[in-house]
Amino acid sequence: MARTNVREKLIAAGLDVFHTQGFHGTSVQDITSAAGVPKGSFYNHFDGKEALAVATIHLYLSESPVQVLLDDSAGAPLDRLREHFDVLAQRLVDSEFTRGCIMGNFANEIADHSEPVRATLTAAFDAWTNLIAAVLAEAQEVGALSADTNTSDLANFIVNSWEGALTRARATKNAQSLRSFFDITFGVMLR
Repeated sequence: MARTNVREKLIAAGLDVFHTQGFHGTSVQDITSAAGVPKGSFYNHFDGKEALAVATIHLYLSESPVQVLLDDSAGAPLDRLREHFDVLAQRLVDSEFTRGCIMGNFANEIADHSEPVRATLTAAFDAWTNLIAAVLAEAQEVGALSADTNTSDLANFIVNSWEGALTRARATKNAQSLRSFFDITFGVMLR
């Protein structure tokens, strides 16, 4: 088995610690301790926490069910979209409402103060929205969604609604906002 290099350990630990403690609540010492590497090794791989935050966004996307569930053309498009959000909702519930979407967390916490993080988040949200728009376009092709629906606008609305529902679920420590998201998105808009 290949040994995980120090950079990979730092990114994985950074993702976990940032996700749990937030950007400002996390120190370099927290990250290196979680990674099991000496503190000095952090600066051999990253200029600072912002650079690590950018790397953690990339790791988050690569480990997310976003691509897999949305790209799997075996199922009906709207069923795949529903399953995608079901998995994301379950992750939040399993964490007892403490680990929302790290992209949303970073957007709320540091996007105003870090251009590299903001630019990475913009690209990440755009990529996710485009995947959802592609699934919605598939739904149009099979007649499951009105042909006059602007799939790009709808995908943006869905992502924005999801991120708002996550933020509220974390604040209230319950799933009511998630239930509302599912009821309106899949029970009204995509019915």
